[in-house]
Amino acid sequence: MPQFVGGFGPIDTPRAFANGSAAFTVQAGGYPDILKAHMANPNHGADNHMNLLARINREVAEADPDGPVSPYCFVTCISSDTNWVPRMQ
Repeated sequence: MPQFVGGFGPIDTPRAFANGSAAFTVQAGGYPDILKAHMANPNHGADNHMNLLARINREVAEADPDGPVSPYCFVTCISSDTNWVPRMQ
């Protein structure tokens, strides 16, 4: 029977991941470099990350108004810290 095994490990280099309807535009628009530069600076909080992701989503949606990406998306951040309160923008 197939099994799924999950785990965590260190990530040695900054990485960016784009999936879904915006993936091609994000990759072609130079956004991975923007995301990597953002992640390389450890002095960012959840609000900074959410603002950046929301900005990228709006720009991708504006680039193709008839495309599948909505400019009205929500960005959320959920922490593994059990005392942290999730936020949405």
